[in-house]
Amino acid sequence: MSIDWEEDDCLVLEDEEGKEHEFTLIKKFSWENGEYVILQPANEDEYYIFMLDRDDDGNEFLCEIEDEDEWEQVADAYQEMVAEEEI
Repeated sequence: MSIDWEEDDCLVLEDEEGKEHEFTLIKKFSWENGEYVILQPANEDEYYIFMLDRDDDGNEFLCEIEDEDEWEQVADAYQEMVAEEEI
């Protein structure tokens, strides 16, 4: 299933323990060889970055970015996008 990613959409994600958490989609973007989404938890100032991936059937799902260097590079790319949008 392909998700229609629209900024400011509300998403509910379930953690490893089955607890649901509400997020707002801040941005979806392509960078280097991947697609990424920026999610902000409801009522919080911080944000999370996830890689968007697809399974063999084309269904989209979110993955944690396990490589610290990749995470930092994607975070920097996002910050640059935000800075350019403010100009």
